[in-house]
Amino acid sequence: MLIKISQCCKPVPGDEVIGFITTGVGISVHKATCPSLLATDPIRWVEVNWSGDIQGRHRTELFLRAEDRKNLLADISSLISSDDADVVEFSSRTTAENIAEFRVVLEITDRDHLQKLLVHLQQMPDMIEVRRR
Repeated sequence: MLIKISQCCKPVPGDEVIGFITTGVGISVHKATCPSLLATDPIRWVEVNWSGDIQGRHRTELFLRAEDRKNLLADISSLISSDDADVVEFSSRTTAENIAEFRVVLEITDRDHLQKLLVHLQQMPDMIEVRRR
């Protein structure tokens, strides 16, 4: 049976997950708290677990808000790199209130790797918000 990782919530090893039986596509794996999953019929849910030896890189998406300043982007990029995560997608904007907002899609190894990165990002000077999407 085909199993795919859902792109709406991008679960990573260590997340609590639930499978959703799709029509003709197999099982889509979602975080247990995924709004898209929670809006579906629970009769189509199936118990799934991460296998014990998950290796490789997994995508996750973060939202960051910080007071805009010189070298902010370079500092964020350097921190992500030093925590051994890879940036796959990146977009940013600055609000009228001089707040920089970033959407970052990263490749990480597992939930522990992600948690370490989140803590380091939250400790950055001028960082207002760091959250997983």
